[in-house]
Amino acid sequence: MKRIGCFLICIFNCYYVAAQGRTSNWYFGYGAGIRFENYSPFFLLDNGIDTIQEGCAAISKSNGELMYYGSPELAFNRQHDTLHNGAELAGNFSSTQGALFIPNPLDTDVVYYVNQLPSHVYSIVRTTESFPLGEILAGEKNILLKDSSSEKTTAVHHANGKDIWIILRDNPEDTMLAFLVTENGINPNPVKSALPYGYYGAQGQLKSSPNGKFLAESTGAQYSWNNHYQAFLYKFNNATGVVSETLPISDTLLFSYGCEFSANSKYVYFTNYFASISGGIFQYSLENFDSTSIQNSRYIHSVSYGNSM
Repeated sequence: MKRIGCFLICIFNCYYVAAQGRTSNWYFGYGAGIRFENYSPFFLLDNGIDTIQEGCAAISKSNGELMYYGSPELAFNRQHDTLHNGAELAGNFSSTQGALFIPNPLDTDVVYYVNQLPSHVYSIVRTTESFPLGEILAGEKNILLKDSSSEKTTAVHHANGKDIWIILRDNPEDTMLAFLVTENGINPNPVKSALPYGYYGAQGQLKSSPNGKFLAESTGAQYSWNNHYQAFLYKFNNATGVVSETLPISDTLLFSYGCEFSANSKYVYFTNYFASISGGIFQYSLENFDSTSIQNSRYIHSVSYGNSM
């Protein structure tokens, strides 16, 4: 749900870490954007999204040229016009991770746009002769992926280096769902993994590590206040889609909403909603995957405020 004043609004949910190629262009709300060239950022002021407070997404071609970007309710082309039939998408501006672009692993003219609230749906964006900047066909819009799901969505490459997993936290069932994206599309039958610690709310972020071996989940600030566990770590098998070895993080100083991994997958970071009290970003080492070692490795990066990452 709505969180205003984010420290970092990196909630386009891209599954690549290096901000090059597919992730060269980042677009946020209120007309903001960043482009990376040779790992050097500069501001973009051509964003067509007038206002969005949470989930947004962008995807570029492998050469770094912008393809599409959008909010959970709208999709734009590289000329910053609404895609043909790209309005009235079944997402919500106040979904934490309500927008995610996934390229077809083989067909460069096909991209899947996943949106959320209260269910996960997706639309197929195609480059066609009639609409070379992209369109969504009427019969390929707002296709149901999972009803009654949480706001937590991420993606990571399959172990084969080609296919992609879309990973969702179910709501209210205690399961993680992994949908496989192949050249044939999104498999509607997910790999289901039971989670042992119960349901900790629909809000907050879910992220995958760049090496495909870990997942991190923030419980959402309001659940962190009232529960014993403020965040969770999981092992992920990117060959099978199975989630295992859940590790809770119990830290009375942490009220977590956002999370992210380092580029080398050796560290995980959680934003702290009450940064003015106990620091803004909590860093933990993944060198040893056990609760005691991880919690003892805590390092607090002091910033003024922390929310999404």
